[in-house]
Amino acid sequence: MKRFIKIMKAFWFMDTSGYSWLLPFSIIITGFISIAICSTSTRLVLNYVNKGTPIEFYGIVMQILNLINMSYLFIFNTQGITRWKGKITGNVNNFLLQAPVLKKDIYNTKFVIFQIASTPFLVVVIYFIGLNIFVSSGELISAYSGFIVLIYCIWTITISISLGFSSLTSKKYNPFRYLVAVLMLTSLVFLFYLMPISFGKTATIVNKQNMYSGLGPIFIPVLKACSHIGGFSGLIIILISTLSSYFFGCKLPMVISQKEVF
Repeated sequence: MKRFIKIMKAFWFMDTSGYSWLLPFSIIITGFISIAICSTSTRLVLNYVNKGTPIEFYGIVMQILNLINMSYLFIFNTQGITRWKGKITGNVNNFLLQAPVLKKDIYNTKFVIFQIASTPFLVVVIYFIGLNIFVSSGELISAYSGFIVLIYCIWTITISISLGFSSLTSKKYNPFRYLVAVLMLTSLVFLFYLMPISFGKTATIVNKQNMYSGLGPIFIPVLKACSHIGGFSGLIIILISTLSSYFFGCKLPMVISQKEVF
């Protein structure tokens, strides 16, 4: 731990790219967004529990996607914000490769920085799981919390794979550099899909017919399936996804890089 703290301090003070302010900026902005999401979610869930009114879940998901997209500001900086003669370089990569650190330090540092940048999103996920556990344990809230857990797991694993494999020198791993951009485009397409949905205007009371229609008819089967990974099981899924992210983003790339040397 002491070694990691020294590496982080050195990176912070020696980074001359001019983008070292992006991490605190990202945390502050996404922190405010996460607070707004938690506040809105509490109000909507309480109205559902007390009055049976629909939860405009599409609005919550749109805010979460905005939260994710804001985090890309910092991720793009570490993954490669500059291009020189067709080669993508990143500030973290540049510093760590030039500093007297072990190869595992490169992967571990990038992984931890990403976890720090994604903390506001994790807070939202855990908060919604808490609403499912302590406020309403019904199928609807379980489905919604499970869907948010699903988004978080897909996001963290995909970004970790991209950050880990982008450090490999072999050209066959170059496509992994663009996973972040693909994920961002996917979230934008999802945003455009959610914009015309007006579930709250077409129903005033939640029933079995419209219970899972918060994201439109296409996602009804998905929400039904996600009801099984809400609540306490969602915490287990998050833990598994974090361990998987560390394996695919740190352990596996390091093993592959050692084989490339020999």
